[in-house]
Amino acid sequence: MKYPYFLLFFILFFSGCSSLPTQAPSQDSQIESKTESFTWVGVQVGMRKNKSSLLDGEEVVVALNIYPLSPAMKANVKKNDIIVSINGEKLKDHSDFVKRIRNLTPNQEVRLKVFRGGNRIDLKPVVKTYDMESYVREVTEYVKKVGSDDFAHLILGDYYARGKIFQKAIEHYEIASKINPKSSTAYAALADIYGFELKKYEEGIEYFKKAISISPEHSDYHFDLGLMYAIVRKHDAAVSEFINVININPKDFKAHQFLGDEYVTLKKYQEAMGAFKKSIQIYSKQYDLAQ
Repeated sequence: MKYPYFLLFFILFFSGCSSLPTQAPSQDSQIESKTESFTWVGVQVGMRKNKSSLLDGEEVVVALNIYPLSPAMKANVKKNDIIVSINGEKLKDHSDFVKRIRNLTPNQEVRLKVFRGGNRIDLKPVVKTYDMESYVREVTEYVKKVGSDDFAHLILGDYYARGKIFQKAIEHYEIASKINPKSSTAYAALADIYGFELKKYEEGIEYFKKAISISPEHSDYHFDLGLMYAIVRKHDAAVSEFINVININPKDFKAHQFLGDEYVTLKKYQEAMGAFKKSIQIYSKQYDLAQ
């Protein structure tokens, strides 16, 4: 799987958390493994264009999702809240939020100032420590009561997918897609499992098409669809998808590289050379900047 289980990634890294758990639940979900804990607030953040004259800057830090049963949810942080400051310090961007959360300690109160409905609101979530298995059990009970939280089902789907319990993962992703038919994330997750894991490539391709129809600007979906087309030897279609990636993100050296591979397969050697050269140029610049 090319881009596995991003929601668990957000839990464990974008929310100030430790490493991923090392064991998956058994088929009957009686989880008894001992794993590392993670410390978090439970807000998935990103950047959006500032549409309010009451806020400074062209872009603002926004709460994209609130993890169920998290400190953020308990403190009444809402999806689409604009996060203005943390502990009295104005945020530069979403990476700044992540860095500040990581530096907090368990049971520490966080002073968040959010902008919602034209008003500035002070909220005070308390940083907490969880272990993944206990959290998954709690979320499982939560969805039984709430039922309509597609994000919670995505989290459970990611958890089971990571443990390679694919049927359980599929069930949760399908529920998420029914609750929210505009969830490109759910369709992309289904595409990953059917295509890259279960080798049911045609099903995977169709799910990626659904994801792209909802989020056409998502370059990862185009990239993975290109990989899947290449696997089933639909090379012209693969070329189109890798070109789509490059149109969205011209600096994606991997897309140029895979585009070159497809041109070689199609015996378009001149085009292949151009793609490979571009990939090397971009990679070299990125490598130099990283040093």
